[in-house]
Amino acid sequence: MQIKAIIDRIEGNYAILLLDREEEQIQWPFSMLPDKAKEGEIILFDIFLDNKATEQRKEEIDHLWGKIDKKSI
Repeated sequence: MQIKAIIDRIEGNYAILLLDREEEQIQWPFSMLPDKAKEGEIILFDIFLDNKATEQRKEEIDHLWGKIDKKSI
């Protein structure tokens, strides 16, 4: 999925981004935008699930729960 945002304005260290036909806005750290980004420019965000990282996290949590279960015995 791709989200389009307009850099509406800069407030301190944050850019105010207008999303989804300017109905939603978010604050985004200005330092996390591409170099030379400025007000009025359009940026794109690619959003996707990281299934591999999710599975690794699940395994880590299961491992920790296993340790907790052993201690409670």
